[in-house]
Amino acid sequence: MLRTSRGVGFAVRLLTNSHATLKSLNLHPDLVRLVQPTHGLVLVCGPTGGGKTSTLAALLQEINLREARHIITIESPVEYALPPRKSFIRQREVGRDTPSFEQALLDPEVMRLTLAAAETGHLVLATMHSASVAEALQRLVGAFAQLEQQR
Repeated sequence: MLRTSRGVGFAVRLLTNSHATLKSLNLHPDLVRLVQPTHGLVLVCGPTGGGKTSTLAALLQEINLREARHIITIESPVEYALPPRKSFIRQREVGRDTPSFEQALLDPEVMRLTLAAAETGHLVLATMHSASVAEALQRLVGAFAQLEQQR
């Protein structure tokens, strides 16, 4: 619910109860190669409504169907329920399980920890609103102070 100049309003987002897979989304099967490594950083970027969340859900489902891993998500809202198959899955929702995205993943300290996780043996997948790869990288680097960017 939100307040507007004309009174109270609300936004509705329809969520699906289907399971996203690369095949069901008609995505190229070679995308599974993005989640085969056990460490690194995968950013799924694009505009609002461009399919970032669905693509990420399909990639997570590929892991879930193939490997015994521990998957943790932070979402607003949880759009695709991932029933565990081979992986242990914890889906966290902003507002219910964590107070805010800022505290969950946008804070520079958390971003630093996320990048450190990717560097030290964890596979990190994330979405980012951006019009291009260059803009996504600028936003990622721009989250840190100028002195930290040079490290």
